Amino acid sequence: MLKRTVILFLIIFTFTACANNQENDKTTTTKTDVNLEKVDLKDVDAIAAYFKDKGLPISDSRTYNEDDDPNELLGRPGGYIGKMDFIDKNVEKKLIETEKTEYNIPEDETKATMREKFGVSNGGSIEVFANQDDAKKRFEYVSQVASELGGMFTEYGYQEKNIYLRLSKSLTPTQADEYEKVLKELVN
Repeated sequence: MLKRTVILFLIIFTFTACANNQENDKTTTTKTDVNLEKVDLKDVDAIAAYFKDKGLPISDSRTYNEDDDPNELLGRPGGYIGKMDFIDKNVEKKLIETEKTEYNIPEDETKATMREKFGVSNGGSIEVFANQDDAKKRFEYVSQVASELGGMFTEYGYQEKNIYLRLSKSLTPTQADEYEKVLKELVN
């Protein structure tokens, strides 16, 4: 029983850990010009800029470094070489409405909380790997865990080349498809 509890804790921590280190916080709301002809597929910031330039509703984002990565995979063997969590405007709007209606929480408070706790549930995450095999292993691992646990761990996942895109289950299938379409355009 203790072993199950420890494993469950580790799985929950892996999916919900959020770094809150303000010193290393790299939150951005600006649109970045990107050369749409040549996006470096190993640069998570360039990939996110491409997504924004293609019209995906990304508001704020946070790029992690090896010191504040919530999963402690950045730069580690087999881990990603870049990770960014982002807030999707559709998810943000939905959460603001829910929290205001059901809990009477003001909009600015909801927005502040979302920016303190970036994660897949607030929009998505872009994980960039050194190679396609490592990206595929991570995609398969997260997909398996999400499938086995279901519920709050359900999410959309797309892996193309060395990029693994994770999206909130709060997005509609149509909204998630838009991200997938832009990801496929990027890598082809």
